[in-house]
Amino acid sequence: MERLDEREPAGAVEEVRLGPTVAVGGDGIGRLADGRVVFVAGALPGERAEVELVEQRRDYARGRLRRVLDAAPGRVAPP
Repeated sequence: MERLDEREPAGAVEEVRLGPTVAVGGDGIGRLADGRVVFVAGALPGERAEVELVEQRRDYARGRLRRVLDAAPGRVAPP
């Protein structure tokens, strides 16, 4: 098992493919390269995005959407 201090620090940026569902509260759900689940505020199911990690735990992480690389069909531009 990987030790906590060997992971990317908070603020690291990763490319993530979001899955087909959303978490309670509306966060997109994806997987990091190390297999942990990441919850991403503002991301839609089916997107590929650049995510800044803002919190890291042993089993999961939380991220902030930095840039949408491949948008979901349901994404619309804000008015």
